[in-house]
Amino acid sequence: MRTHMFEKKIHIENPCRLTVSPEKHWSRYPSVILSQEGNYCMSWYRYPPPESAIPCSIYFCKGSDRLDSIATRTPIQVIDDGRNHSGATLCQDGFGQYHLAWHCWPQRKGGRYLLSARSSDGVAWPTPVQLLPQITEYMIYPSLTCHPSGRFWLTFSAGVGPGSSFYLSSHVYLTSSKEGKLWETPVWLPTAREGDNKSTLAVDPTGRNLVVVWRYLMGETYGLRWSSTVDGCRWREPESIEVACRDVDRPKLSSDNSGRIWLSYEGDNLIWVCWFDSARGWSQPILLNTGASTESRPSALIQNQKGEYWMAWTSQRDGTEIWAGQVHFE
Repeated sequence: MRTHMFEKKIHIENPCRLTVSPEKHWSRYPSVILSQEGNYCMSWYRYPPPESAIPCSIYFCKGSDRLDSIATRTPIQVIDDGRNHSGATLCQDGFGQYHLAWHCWPQRKGGRYLLSARSSDGVAWPTPVQLLPQITEYMIYPSLTCHPSGRFWLTFSAGVGPGSSFYLSSHVYLTSSKEGKLWETPVWLPTAREGDNKSTLAVDPTGRNLVVVWRYLMGETYGLRWSSTVDGCRWREPESIEVACRDVDRPKLSSDNSGRIWLSYEGDNLIWVCWFDSARGWSQPILLNTGASTESRPSALIQNQKGEYWMAWTSQRDGTEIWAGQVHFE
């Protein structure tokens, strides 16, 4: 499908630092949703320096209808069990429960597997459970969403790891669950190939289709492909998405109030955005001006009930912290 031209430019007004980590600690990988009440919620992980012997941990925080309100709230540490936890993905079901999934590894250079937890209020998080223990491969970067029907969909990457061998052997997996407890046997995404990884998914604004975007190896760099399905079995032919940088990473999907699907990703230490509508396909990629020269690991672009778009990302302008801001279109 051919992309269409948009002359828009986008920028962040008044970017705000959301996290304040202890010295030499990093806060990274924000996952942002809008709750049923219309308030922003965010999860991320904190990475202590290796010499501290403190494990990586997942944090969660609820704000208002402005994402920058997270900066004034007290985050909740989701888990503290001596293992390392990172790469969290966040969603909310139709009953208002919050669901987190992430990858865990007991030792910093050991194998990784997936865990999940749910909370009715975002404050009390019970002991997480392991997802899909039948998979013994190195598992990372889950993406979780809840369909309006109540079915949960989960995609993740698994392969031989760690190290560079993982990216050559990885596959994109997909599974679903009626209640987020018992999961179907995961299958390779039929439209992806060996070596593809770091997938993201979202339900389109109609509520009918599940849309998946993933990285694929394109020579010595990575590009992006996408596909969609109504039932997890019948898939449209995968298509490439135009990117304006080398070696794209960390794609994130969302849908807005007007029927568009949004895609954000990292490339060349910058953040890029594009969108899809059914009439014209994917827009050309647009560089998001955050006011700094090196930014990475964006969240999805999330629109609130007032029509405002907000995004969070990892910035190194003042340590390694999560920043956020309202996205404006010129």
